[in-house]
Order: sequence, then C-alpha cells, then structure tokens
Amino acid sequence: MNNRERLLKTLQHEEPDRVLVHHRGILENGTFYQDWMRTVADTIPDDQVVILPEIGDLTIDHWCGQDTVYGGIPTRVGYPAVKLLDAIDNDTSHPIMAALKHVHDLSRVFVGANGSIHEHRTHNGIGYSWYIDGFFRKEEERERFHERFGDPADERFSPGEKQFDAFRRQLKVLEERDFVKVMIAESGSFWEAFFEGTGLGAACHFMRKKPALVRRIIDDLFKATEHAWKLMLDAGAEFIGIADDLGQKGRGLLAVEQWREYIKPKFSQLMNLAHKRGAFTEMHSCGFIEDFLPDLVDAGLDAIQSLEPAAGVDIARVKERHGDEMTFIGGFDSTNTMSFGTPADVVADVKKCLKAAMPGGGYIAGTSHRIIDVPVANVRAMVDAVREYGRYPCTL
Repeated sequence: MNNRERLLKTLQHEEPDRVLVHHRGILENGTFYQDWMRTVADTIPDDQVVILPEIGDLTIDHWCGQDTVYGGIPTRVGYPAVKLLDAIDNDTSHPIMAALKHVHDLSRVFVGANGSIHEHRTHNGIGYSWYIDGFFRKEEERERFHERFGDPADERFSPGEKQFDAFRRQLKVLEERDFVKVMIAESGSFWEAFFEGTGLGAACHFMRKKPALVRRIIDDLFKATEHAWKLMLDAGAEFIGIADDLGQKGRGLLAVEQWREYIKPKFSQLMNLAHKRGAFTEMHSCGFIEDFLPDLVDAGLDAIQSLEPAAGVDIARVKERHGDEMTFIGGFDSTNTMSFGTPADVVADVKKCLKAAMPGGGYIAGTSHRIIDVPVANVRAMVDAVREYGRYPCTL
C-alpha cells in the first residue's frame, strides 16, 4: 500500500495498513533542526536520503517519519515588499508606532498586501518573519495603501501559468515515485488574513459597526483563494486545504456566531468547489477549535489539522464526538511534552493519541504544530513509537 492509498482510505474512514504521519513542518532556525544537522545529518545512509526534483531535500522530514509534503499555489505573487516607514512616509508620530515600541530597527518592518505588519528577524543565523499587528485599523488606511502600492485584487498579482506548471510538475514527481510522499496543497485564509491586517481590536470593531466592509474584505480574500484552488485542482490536487487560525489557548479568537455569519458562507463555497472536483479538503488551525467543529463539518470540511493539546483540545473527546464526520490530523503535544518532556513522556503521549484516534480510521498522526525547539532524542522517540504502535488493527 502506498501513501496515496493510505491517505484515501483514511479520509474514507477506513483502516489502512498503518497510520500516515504528517507534521506541520520543521523550522530551520529551531534547535531541533540545528542539532539534527550537527549530530545526525552526516550519519544518514544513502538509501534514506530523499531528494525529489521540483520539491527539494526531504531527508530530515523522512527521518521524522513524515509521509507528506506541503505544496500549493499562493493566492498572490509579486506583490511589493512595502517597508512600514514608506507606508507612513517616515512619520514616526503615526498612531501605529504605539504597537512598535519594542522594535529597535524599523527598517526591518514590512506591511503585507492584507495589512499585516511583520518584523524580519534572525535566529540561529536563519531569517524569519514575526507578526506584530495590523496596519489597516481604519478603512481609509486600507484604501490609501492599496492606491499607493497596488490593489492585491489586480490580475497582475494573481498566480497563473507559471505557478500552475510548477505545481503540476511537483504532483507528477510524486506520482512517478509511487507516492513516496503525498501532497497536501494549501493556499489562502479568510479570518486570519482579515484580522492580521486590521489587528484584533479593529477586526472586532468592524464586525460590530461595519459588517458590509467585513463582507467585502472576506469576499476579496475568497476570490483570491478560489482562483488558487481552481489552479491546483486543474493541476490534479486531491487533498487541498487552507490555513486559518480560529483559536487561542482555551478559547476561540472569535465567536462561533461571528464565524458563522462572516466566514462560513464563503468557506462552504470553497469546500463545495473541491468536492465537485473529487478532492478532499483540509484545514490547519491552532488553538482551541472544538466549538467550531460542528460548523466546520456542516460546511463540508473533511479533515482538521493541529488538535493542539496545549490549547485545551482533547483528541479523545473530538474523536468521540466527530470521528465519523471528520478526519483528525496531529495531536502530539509539540508545545510541552516534546519540547520539555523525556523520551518516555513522548512515547506515552504518542500511545495516548493513537489509542484515542486510530480505531476506525480517520486519523493521521503527527505533531500539533511545527517541530522547533525539541530535543533530537524526543523526535526519535516519537518516530519509533509511531512505527511500533501505529499499525492496524490498533492493539493499544
């Protein structure tokens, strides 16, 4: 059984020969990656080196037991990197400066097409981007920014033939290699792109006072995501998703009623688009998302990834309530157990998740989020535990 066959069986709530494994990713600036490169990389035998044309070096992912690879087509291409100082015309008395008191070098701060403010930093010599706040706190600020730097809805910023061809080549490589990895294609977000652009405070204000504006923004985000999804589906994507954080620790980032009012109609359209083309759908969301699951199921979502225990998500509870309706991905505690526990703690956590979610299919094992500052020994313990206990029928 290859990984594509395992994935399809899992999504159809049937039991394959073993669980698939999917982690959210590995950050190169984290201590795990740095330690692995220093202590493990040179010991990898040739038959465990996985380098795929059009995709890249997946050796560390393979060592971590991962059966999947991320790919996709972005919702926008070529939008300029706008420095915050340019956006505010070097006016350091601008109201947004209150949110940037901790930033020592404003030349490293940029504003994205949706208004999200990010600071570019380095850690362990590797660059990364850190979200700070939203720039579009006023409707006029959004309009002025897009007039100056470009409307992201313009066709010139839309993905096209180049992106389509690159993604199709990736799918072809996986097919030619009998799905040594299976593709999870992601593109777009609705709520997250909206609130990151405005900041949470302004997002709440707009939802109360300017519902028409919120719907217009969500519609623009939907159109961009829909276009990218159509390209991916045309290229042959079978498992397609969206990353849209709905939760925080112990609660949602917005009320379910607000998601239902503003996001669900467009979200449902996106799910229907994929289903009409014979594809399955997936969503990544950090935080406590249990309250949203009934509506996500109703909207047509096939699989949810993260299941963050540090935020209060209980994998046994969600499996009991929605196991016949949805596939669950993740659940291993990458925040606490994997980062600060012992290898024995990790094995116990893996066994707990497998026991709760494996029976009957509908479960893809993996960390609840990226593997960042985790001891190499703990990752090895996780991989070995999944190999030992992740075979069907589940005997835990």
